[in-house]
Amino acid sequence: MTALHKFFRSARAPAWAFFCLALAVRAAVVLFRFGNELGFSDERMYLRLADVIGNGQWLGEGTAAAPGPVYFWGALRAMGMSLVGIRLVHALAGAGAVAVLFLIARRLVGPMPAALAALVMSVYPYLLFLSGLLYPQAVFHLTFLVMIYGLLRWMQDGGTRWFVLGGVALGVSALFVVPILSAAPLVALWVLLAGRGSILVRMRDAVVLGLITLATILPATARNYLVSRQVILLSSMGGSAFYWANNDQADPYNRDADTWLEKYQRRQDREQARQGWVALDMQVLSTYRANRFWKEQTPRALRNYAIRLSMFFDVAPRSYTANDFTRNRSNEILAIVTSLPVLLLAPIGVWRLRRRWRWWFPLVAIPLFQALTYAFFHVSVRYRIPFESCFILFAAVGACAIVVPEWVEGFRASKDDHAKSSPEH
Repeated sequence: MTALHKFFRSARAPAWAFFCLALAVRAAVVLFRFGNELGFSDERMYLRLADVIGNGQWLGEGTAAAPGPVYFWGALRAMGMSLVGIRLVHALAGAGAVAVLFLIARRLVGPMPAALAALVMSVYPYLLFLSGLLYPQAVFHLTFLVMIYGLLRWMQDGGTRWFVLGGVALGVSALFVVPILSAAPLVALWVLLAGRGSILVRMRDAVVLGLITLATILPATARNYLVSRQVILLSSMGGSAFYWANNDQADPYNRDADTWLEKYQRRQDREQARQGWVALDMQVLSTYRANRFWKEQTPRALRNYAIRLSMFFDVAPRSYTANDFTRNRSNEILAIVTSLPVLLLAPIGVWRLRRRWRWWFPLVAIPLFQALTYAFFHVSVRYRIPFESCFILFAAVGACAIVVPEWVEGFRASKDDHAKSSPEH
């Protein structure tokens, strides 16, 4: 065994090494590429809502946006943090995600594929780009992986704290990216298939995990009720977002921001004000209109859905906002030459690990299920970026399976974790 192999077999030292590498690269990107400017309309919307909270109005404004980023950034703004400061916090979250992915991969496939995956993640352009955005996905990327790691650690080693961490991390993930709640049944299925104890014990654990997740998000529900006097679990944007992508004028290829905002956001706002409706009334009407479009123009609705689904797996960035990032030819080429190999190698890694599927299937099932879910709404590649680490993990396994097959090991915990090795299912 080489010294490098021995180093990566441990847990803490390489995890910290990759954290520091990833943080240095991300901090450099934030400082020299982003600065204090906002490039996307969603960023301006989120920052405006965060500033309301940062200025002392702690109930905030409205219920459309996911509460997690608004309150998180609002707290940072209340402490006087600039946009650069917030982006450096995102850099910390991104670096943490790299370290957590290394710990996950090391347990599932061995130290060398884990090291390769963490190295790629540390310098992966899409993930560097994510750290500079004021988007919920910048934090969700970390909380999603923490959920996976906490539950995997509990399944392998036991320990109530890891189980609770998994449930809380799932709830926090939903606070930032609401649609992840739709994947909760897949997480429960994972507990049933790879959890600890008898099937009855696993069923109990799945229910308890759901209760922990629910308890994590209920404060946001209470806040929404205080703001709107209506029961809104996390966000009231669902109906509108469904309608934006499913109506007579919807065109998945139309990425002009001003046209889109006028046709949907501003027009809806004027209609809501004219009718004297609350936000939930507009969501109900929007959902009705979108459902009618599906019923009356099913072929067109299916075609648009298929186009949006393909956009989830674009190898080059697309956005409703044209700026230096999304319309820069060199950035598109960089995205293609890095993401295309990952998307091509990932299925090889999945096939290589097919006999251990009970341990890792959420890393594939959740991103794919989210793609199928997101495609009902307007979508771009940025919704995939938080799950890019999952594809990178399997791509690293695929590369190792081709070049050095013996590097892909059965999962085993090191002495650093004081854990026992577990047999494959």
